[in-house]
Amino acid sequence: MKQRMNIFAAAPEAMKGMMAVEATIDGSALEHSLIELVKIRASQMNGCAFCIHMHVTDAVKHGESDMRIHLLGAWRRIAVVHRPRARRAELDRVPHQRRRDPCVRRGLCSPSESVRREGHRIAHGADRRDQLLEPAPDRSSCRAPGLKAGSGRSLSSEERRRRRRSSFEWTRKQSMKLYYSPGACSLAGHVALHEAGSPFETETVDLSTKITASGGDFEAITTKGYVPALVLDDGELLSENIAVLDFIASRYPKLGLDGEMGRTRLIEALAYISTEVHKSFKPFWRGGSDAEKSAASAYITKRMQYLADRVKGDYLLSDQPTVADFYLLVTMLWAERFGVVIPTALQGVFARLKARPAVQVALKAEGLI
Repeated sequence: MKQRMNIFAAAPEAMKGMMAVEATIDGSALEHSLIELVKIRASQMNGCAFCIHMHVTDAVKHGESDMRIHLLGAWRRIAVVHRPRARRAELDRVPHQRRRDPCVRRGLCSPSESVRREGHRIAHGADRRDQLLEPAPDRSSCRAPGLKAGSGRSLSSEERRRRRRSSFEWTRKQSMKLYYSPGACSLAGHVALHEAGSPFETETVDLSTKITASGGDFEAITTKGYVPALVLDDGELLSENIAVLDFIASRYPKLGLDGEMGRTRLIEALAYISTEVHKSFKPFWRGGSDAEKSAASAYITKRMQYLADRVKGDYLLSDQPTVADFYLLVTMLWAERFGVVIPTALQGVFARLKARPAVQVALKAEGLI
């Protein structure tokens, strides 16, 4: 896949200026949800699906409502997104948008009319919801020369549906892809993506031969040669379990923790599970002696007890599961397999995790149940 340009490396001074503007805006009195609405609108005008997804995620995180996000494209005529009109009006007046305006392309408006008349989009065939939209303006002012009143070139309902479907084609074709090995630590990301409800593809990897299920060379995908490897929807590759899980939690905030220290605490838990619990299973995977396995078993139980003493709710860090729970789930499945004692306080967490539909789907997909 073609890798995205690293704009920070290509134009460092330009990016420095942009980040300074970003910092100034973030430090202003504007509401964060409003800032994200403006960014969503700009991304819609630029036709960037990746940026739209990113800013919608951030807007939801800052408390923006689904209704206002869904109706943002028609914000001028809809009461629920009038606040404050002027800032978004300036954004919609850029020449780029005038060139892209469908009414201009179809010869129904001049570029100046498309800016001057706020209702021209509605006048050309858009559905009007009486409870949300103001009455549409006179269609005669947005008519190509020579056309009689009432004979506007509006799109049929079928054509509008076809265009809406095609506008999401890029997103469907570019879903994320997770490379995993059944029962390995990549199971955590597999569960997390199912839990998030994210569209994604998977492919198994034989770690002994480094060959993927489709016969590809896994080391051509990542020279590290181990899982997980997550190809993002823009083609960029992400590896290392902590990084993959942090990315998923950042994109899908319901799998993370709220608050100023939320992400920091989540990474703290992921790092502890990785360095103190995960790595301690090495004697079981690498043919260690009975003495080494016994020592490792006692050490793992001790390290799990540290987590057990700090359980906060139904799951490890809260009443809802986070990506840290899914990583811990993997290690508890290993413990169950190798006869390592799981502390009592974690056994309830373990049972609740195994009962979750997303976990069941991932386990079945990997042939573990």
